Amino acid sequence: MTRIIRQSEDDNGFFIGLGYILASMRFKVYIVKKADNTAGFQVRRKIYWSQKKPRLPMVPKIDHVLSIAAMGYQDEYITGDHLNRIVQLVKKLDNEYNIRDSFVDQIGFHMLCWTIDNPHPQNYEEFVEWALAFDDEEKMMVEFDEN
Repeated sequence: MTRIIRQSEDDNGFFIGLGYILASMRFKVYIVKKADNTAGFQVRRKIYWSQKKPRLPMVPKIDHVLSIAAMGYQDEYITGDHLNRIVQLVKKLDNEYNIRDSFVDQIGFHMLCWTIDNPHPQNYEEFVEWALAFDDEEKMMVEFDEN
């Protein structure tokens, strides 16, 4: 006989919020030309949502999950602190619920983590080498995703 485990409303809200995050969170890393930077370029990163505004009843569920990282819902996250908190949150939730492979934006999340683990250098020659490694990593992820 199968036993049905009932979850509390709090648990339901958490998992609904987690599902929304997994399906809607997007990660973007891009490079812009920046004359006042010693390398001549700047790496920008952001986390945003595929749907600009979730329906109002969804926001507390998203906040419930993000509260683990002492954060709440925002249209986008661009500060290094916020980016690092979300990456740490994903790692923590992955340890608990094995969720990392459930993100819709696998390539974006991987590349965000790659830039955190491999900070860009400040001089031009080293930056060009870093950018080539970045491109190779992204190409490998795209090829892996297609297979």
